[in-house]
Amino acid sequence: MLNYFSLPAPVKRRIKALKKLQLQYLELEGNFYERVHRLECEFMAEFNKITAKRKDIVNGSVEPTDEECEWEEDEDDISVCNCEYIVFFICSQVDECRGISNFWLNAMKNTDLLSSMIQADDEPILKQLTDVHVSYTSGEQPGFNLEFVFKPNEFFSNTTLTKQYLLRFDPKKDDPFSYDGPEIVYSKGSKIDWKRGKNVTQKTIKKKQRHKGKGSTRTVTQTVKSDSFFNFFNQQPCMSVTMKTLDEEDAEEQMEIDFELGHFFRNRLIPRAVLFFTGEAVEDEVFLHNRF
Repeated sequence: MLNYFSLPAPVKRRIKALKKLQLQYLELEGNFYERVHRLECEFMAEFNKITAKRKDIVNGSVEPTDEECEWEEDEDDISVCNCEYIVFFICSQVDECRGISNFWLNAMKNTDLLSSMIQADDEPILKQLTDVHVSYTSGEQPGFNLEFVFKPNEFFSNTTLTKQYLLRFDPKKDDPFSYDGPEIVYSKGSKIDWKRGKNVTQKTIKKKQRHKGKGSTRTVTQTVKSDSFFNFFNQQPCMSVTMKTLDEEDAEEQMEIDFELGHFFRNRLIPRAVLFFTGEAVEDEVFLHNRF
């Protein structure tokens, strides 16, 4: 590897000029991403018109017209569809069926990123999910919100769970060359108002403790964290808070995972939900490294 410090002084001088140009490039790149975000905000109303129609069809409040259902199926499309759901649908009373059952649960389970997060106890809750959508914020606090809308259910009293993300588009002043596009500076999930005995993010375990002096044992009950998709809403609110309880490396890893999940919902699952539901969507292995 080239040793920078061994280079002649004139070459070092030119490299400094290149670094200054590099900084200008990164600052311009930040302006580009910020403008893209403003454009997304402008188009949000148009996107929402389409996703609102999708929600109505999925939930059975609207039956699409013959014209709206005109679509020539490709054999390759059919071959990769979610066969388990199709068999269930065909064997059910089609005339009595409204909408598309478990649409969001199946769409999420058909993604590698989310299927590993969804536990058996999560599925009955996610079957109550009626819509997932994104909204954008601009101005002094640019970012986006993910909103998960549920039917009234036996698990929690919330009708909507929200995950908020705030973004920074410009390079860090103290470390500009680490810039790799927009990064999250804040994330916060809704507080879930669990009904008694229904909190799937916790579990109760029994543990034996030995009394040091007497040598006897006793059984104590402890509540510990349980794997669940709904831990997604329990993320620490920001890096500065996270750093108080975790070391720097763990904090950065946790925030990076949260960042990836937020952008996956925003850029992939929500816009292409029907393709994930049928299994036609192809997960790009390099997606998580691309911010926009």
